[in-house]
Amino acid sequence: MANGRLGAVSPALDTNTILYTCPATKLATVNVSIARRSTDKAELVRVALMDSISVGDLADEDYLEYDSSVTEITGIILSAGQSIVVRTDTASVSFVVYGFEETE
Repeated sequence: MANGRLGAVSPALDTNTILYTCPATKLATVNVSIARRSTDKAELVRVALMDSISVGDLADEDYLEYDSSVTEITGIILSAGQSIVVRTDTASVSFVVYGFEETE
C-alpha cells in the first residue's frame, strides 16, 4: 500500500495534465493541494476526475473545480484506472496529490 505523496506536477500554461492515476487493483483516497508560487494570487485552476487516462476524453461533467481559486480539495476517492487531471491559467502553480492506496 502506497501512502503519502502520490504525485506532483507544475503544468504548462493552459494544458490539461494528469496529476495522478489510481493503479490497477487499487482504490485511493486522496487530497489535492494547490500552491500558487507567484505574488499574483489570482491564478485560476481546474481539477477533474476522469474514468480514463486520456485527457482528450475530458468532459464537462468530470470537473470538481473549474476556473476556481481553491487551495485544496480533500477526500477524493478513486477507483482503479481513474485519473485526476489539472490545469491552470499561469505557469506558476503546483499541484500535489497525497493520500493512500489500498487493494480492492
